Amino acid sequence: MHMKNFYPISLQPIVQRFLQSPNSNGFILGELLQLNDEIESYFSNGHDNEAIIQERQEPNQIEILTAQFVKGLSCQLYSILIGSLSKLEVFHDSLATATDLELDTPSREEKEERHYADVALSISKSLEKKTCLMKNASYHQDGSRSFDVGTEKSIEEIKLFSQWIRTCKNLIRWNRMHYMKIRRNNNNRNSQPTGGSGTEQQLHQWGVATERLCSVGMVSLYLQILNFFIYKTVSNDVMGGTLTLTLDDVARQCSTILFYATYGQAPEPCCQKALQGFVSSLNGIRVIAKILVTPTKECECSVATMLWLIKLVHNLVSSVNHALFDFEKAFREVVEDATTAGDIQGVQCYQVNLYSIFVATLGWSLSAEPSFVLCGPDDKRPDLVVEIIRVLFAKQTVGTKASSSWKKQCENEHDELTKHLRMMVVFILQLPNKNQRFYECKLASLLLLMNDASNYADLLVQHHNVVDQLLTILWLQLNTLLIEHAGEVHSERNATIVLPILIVLNHLVSCNHDIWGKVKEYIFPSCDENVFLQKVEMHQKEVSEGHPEEETQRNSRKNMHPIDAPVGTIRWKLIKLMTFAESNVKRCASELLWKICREDPGEFVLRCGFGNAVHMLGIKGLYTIPKSS
Repeated sequence: MHMKNFYPISLQPIVQRFLQSPNSNGFILGELLQLNDEIESYFSNGHDNEAIIQERQEPNQIEILTAQFVKGLSCQLYSILIGSLSKLEVFHDSLATATDLELDTPSREEKEERHYADVALSISKSLEKKTCLMKNASYHQDGSRSFDVGTEKSIEEIKLFSQWIRTCKNLIRWNRMHYMKIRRNNNNRNSQPTGGSGTEQQLHQWGVATERLCSVGMVSLYLQILNFFIYKTVSNDVMGGTLTLTLDDVARQCSTILFYATYGQAPEPCCQKALQGFVSSLNGIRVIAKILVTPTKECECSVATMLWLIKLVHNLVSSVNHALFDFEKAFREVVEDATTAGDIQGVQCYQVNLYSIFVATLGWSLSAEPSFVLCGPDDKRPDLVVEIIRVLFAKQTVGTKASSSWKKQCENEHDELTKHLRMMVVFILQLPNKNQRFYECKLASLLLLMNDASNYADLLVQHHNVVDQLLTILWLQLNTLLIEHAGEVHSERNATIVLPILIVLNHLVSCNHDIWGKVKEYIFPSCDENVFLQKVEMHQKEVSEGHPEEETQRNSRKNMHPIDAPVGTIRWKLIKLMTFAESNVKRCASELLWKICREDPGEFVLRCGFGNAVHMLGIKGLYTIPKSS
């Protein structure tokens, strides 16, 4: 059976061989790397755990894989992670006491679970002290800090350690998907009175299967490992840069597992505890804030690592009500400490917050070498751009006092940054559509336009091709929904893919007449107007010459269908949305056409058809749908 088809069972032999013979690091590293690559590829391709189970070759494998099996495997990974950490050469035996703990055969008793959580917390505190000593003792004349580790053996140990962290993260993801599958199946059987308690018990078992890897103690350990390895300026990288990349990979894996272990939408109760512990007792926001503020000469990470740090911040500010204020407070404290220490000199007012950091990072992503338009498949900058835009949108639109005050503060204190942000959005909208990753950036940029269209309108007109780009996005999104996915079961459920561009165009045509003219020309081209007017005249003639008994019928003078909307045209596609089941899409498409028709009910009915227009006419108070007798 292929490894990816049944991930935990495939992982078990590797774990056992490592526990029995930890000296075969090179062989284990290769196997572990391949297994992690395959399972992550399976995740990224959109497969869920149910698909993995259905593809198994042996029908009884699902009986072997139980919550207890996964829990035992997670306990073994816990032991490996703790033991490997204490043996790494970079710590110079400062954590050697961890190896004296009996970790190979962990007990499942509740008191032992607390014991292991305390062990992880104790080791993380030792690591925190080690990190402080390293920072204070390893200064160079230029102010940078470093440590010397460059032997081939030490690099191999660090690589293997990084892969163990990655494995823990993948097991957390795998278990979560299985948990959610069981819960979905349970919800589908809610109408059946039998079997409820058994399913609840099964859910509880799977909910705690990876609890040890997501405990507050382990989250503390991941955080301190990140904090240690990210301050990694290497003074003697005799391996030609390999050590620097290896240390950064550890930081990236720690950022990733922190995201999954504290994910605010996770169904497992342990993750909610981990999230609260990260924010409160572990002071995690302060640690992340310091990493984000620290100059690159002291804390230089890859784009991939920064991407997961931003994802982690996004998770925190979206899941914890007071996270925004906690970040602002942490930034002030970090800057004050740096100013007192002399790390920031000659600056009278050093304002830094999430907004300035996000905008500055976005600007760097778009302007750094090589040119953004030359991004290769391994360049993570497009992914970073999308994530930054999403978190900016999330915190500017959530209807809370914290978000509203944060948005107002950003606009007042960072007026120049906001102008730069708008120019960056214009740049993004001009990227080519053929590159799928660039197109994802363009779709993300619509989120920032949605609630700020009036401030973008004049800028878009100045860059006239940007409006054309928006209309092209409309065409592409409509094609995806109505042509590529036409007839699919979930087609109307996926209708929201057109919602952002519809909202943006609605706002723009309302606040700028030039944009209104371009959009109308695109939807109702002037070259087709003569045909439209001729058809209107023919319709009116037919109505005037109609039979008296027909004229007495309600609405007999109104065209039930559009006068001129040939199949496949942009107006035909928009008119189809007017009767979609998804209410927001139906409303936004109708509103756009209503505005393009100058809010003239006569023109609106002629262009869209009374059957399509009646809903919007009712909303506008222009038509009352008769009640059935």
